[in-house]
Amino acid sequence: MKVTFSAVIENPENTVLTRATATSWEKGDLIGITCGDKQINVPYEYTGGSGNYFKAIDRTKEIWLMGTEEYNVSAYHPYSGESGSTPEKIAIETTSENQDTEEKRQQLDYLYATAVANRDNPDVQLAFKHVMSRIMLTFKAGEEIESLSDIDCYITGAKLLGTFDPNTGETTVNEEAEIESVNQVLTASNNHTMVAFLLPQIISSRGVLIEAGMNGIYYKVELPTADLPELKSGYSYNYTIVADKYNDNPVKLTITDTEIIPWVNNDGGTYNPDPSLAGTEGDIIPSDWENMENEDIVPVEKR
Repeated sequence: MKVTFSAVIENPENTVLTRATATSWEKGDLIGITCGDKQINVPYEYTGGSGNYFKAIDRTKEIWLMGTEEYNVSAYHPYSGESGSTPEKIAIETTSENQDTEEKRQQLDYLYATAVANRDNPDVQLAFKHVMSRIMLTFKAGEEIESLSDIDCYITGAKLLGTFDPNTGETTVNEEAEIESVNQVLTASNNHTMVAFLLPQIISSRGVLIEAGMNGIYYKVELPTADLPELKSGYSYNYTIVADKYNDNPVKLTITDTEIIPWVNNDGGTYNPDPSLAGTEGDIIPSDWENMENEDIVPVEKR
């Protein structure tokens, strides 16, 4: 008996989404399916149409059920390796160059699903869950700010190297790796929004540091470990950062509307940091700003 597969993306609150980073599966998306111990890492492709059904790329390797035995099924996305061979762990590098576009970020949004197939249940629905963590920063213009200029934004506080195991859906972080920054340039074309996929991990005692540069002046927002102790699998940590007028600096950054969506809804609180010019506080170790202009900042006297 041939098995058919459909795929959705499920979160812990039973809200079903149909895609990892967009709103629907895209034609050509590949998932790897293993059924039992003989039909291993078979690539199935979404070909469009209703029902979110996937079809085997090679019809001669379609998954079938033999006899009355019950089979454990696992699946993952995006696909790697070869059909018939147990997929190896995938090395993950969540560095800036690997996620500075939506297309690249889709390759970091690993998904995993399990199910059971038998003769009574040959039509298997795979409910995928997100494996990675995500941080999303949306910058908005506040009062007396007509519009935002290009923003050079850094997120520091996580280790960026690790692995994903397609066989178990588990990730591991390289504990020997250094804590690094993820950098993106935010413009009107990306709605001044930074999206960064990161490996689930315990955050160091330093916490997460957000640094942003706009119009030659730089600002910081610190998220201490008390507020963000770890990056959890399947969580999206979303923050809105509002740029308001400030007496000493042209722009003040505050965080509002903090929540964890859409994978797991959780109110993370509200942050109202007092921004300062980069390099003026001795206990802050700034990120590498060598690619940013106007590093020498002269504070404006308070009127």
